Amino acid sequence: MSLYYMLAAFFIIGGIAVYKVGRGAARYDKRKHWLKFVAYALLVFSQMLLISNHAYTWFCIVIALAGAWETGAIAKKPGIVPLLLYCMGAAGYYCFFNTADIRLQQFVFIIVITFDGYSQLAGQLAGRTKLFPKVSPGKTQEGLAGGFIAVVATSLLLSCIVDLEPLKAVIYGLLTALFAVMGDYIASYYKRCNGVKDFSRMIPGHGGVLDRFDSLIFAACGMLALQFLPLHAVLWNFIAYLLFFLLIFFFAEIGYRSFKLKVEITRKFVHFTSGTLCLTFPFYLDNGVWVAMLCLGFIVILIVSKKYAVLPSINAIDRRSYGSVLFPVAIMACYLFFSQSHDYLHFYIPILILAICDPLAALAGKRLPYGMYKVGRDSKTLVGSGVFCASCFLILLLSLYYFEAGYPICLMAYCLAISVVATIAEALSSRGTDNFTIPVSILLAMWLFSV
Repeated sequence: MSLYYMLAAFFIIGGIAVYKVGRGAARYDKRKHWLKFVAYALLVFSQMLLISNHAYTWFCIVIALAGAWETGAIAKKPGIVPLLLYCMGAAGYYCFFNTADIRLQQFVFIIVITFDGYSQLAGQLAGRTKLFPKVSPGKTQEGLAGGFIAVVATSLLLSCIVDLEPLKAVIYGLLTALFAVMGDYIASYYKRCNGVKDFSRMIPGHGGVLDRFDSLIFAACGMLALQFLPLHAVLWNFIAYLLFFLLIFFFAEIGYRSFKLKVEITRKFVHFTSGTLCLTFPFYLDNGVWVAMLCLGFIVILIVSKKYAVLPSINAIDRRSYGSVLFPVAIMACYLFFSQSHDYLHFYIPILILAICDPLAALAGKRLPYGMYKVGRDSKTLVGSGVFCASCFLILLLSLYYFEAGYPICLMAYCLAISVVATIAEALSSRGTDNFTIPVSILLAMWLFSV
């Protein structure tokens, strides 16, 4: 019954959001919103009952046949290819709900309805920036962000109920949401090609069967395909990291485009969150090849985005900087050094300092711009350098003390020496090269001073 309580809680929250959206709207629009909400609730709870009682496959057949009729009915001219592709998708939808474990069926279904519902509500409440206006003019970046946040939270809640590891549940949830988005946009593109807004008027407030079930059909097909892939634990972890890093970029774009955050803030957000996430590499990626693949992949993405002027949340700065590209290079270098020394501190300390001290120094230098000096075309401050040195010293001291590392007796002097080296490296670096010089100088100082 826990799943039903969860769904009930989601619909209560959704009802409050529908009420808020409808305030001030015309009477007809209010009725339309509530009709859509009630029809959706009835559909969801009836489907959940069918899935829980192993009777959903008959419902799948009805949906598949209705969708096939709608696919042909809106076509301007008869076409075998769209109908054939739809039949393949419908077959995958049926097979998933006929063969997959009942808990996975419940999980995928709840994730899809959560993503669909909350992305729509988030878009209505805070939607500003259109995602793909020519294909689906109603979809916004804010709505998509709200849907992904809801999916992550729901996946963690569901992990205990459906007996999935939390990390695997989040991966499954994000992949399900991505498949759902793809299905939604493919269906929208097909409608636009045929000049219609809805597939039909079968479901009150929603349009046709495929207007409501396109996401679920595609998500079920995608999850069915994943069941046949021989994915071992490390590959799942790799996929999880890939998804999390893409989400970091996505939320930075939302902040920059929709909430008009300054590029320096979004860059520091990416810098801090991605650096913090990288600290978990030694636990979940047991081979440097996986780390190298992640880092090289994002180096390519960053270079291409810079060349073609995309990802303005990172690239829209008024100076030439190589920092975004050098950041994954530094991560890869630190991991390779750690894989040779097998000392976790050789990975954690440089990345912690890079992720925390560098943004703190930049923030302090902007708030208190005293002692300005130039390095190339970059402006820096003595206040920023002092904050960098102090925070670097504190991280070193706490890290070495916590791990009870076997370093020189004079721990304070050791930490201070490394902090000074790192501060000099940061102070002399320009155009974002400190993203590489800081961790490399720390590694060299740790190696030299511990000999």
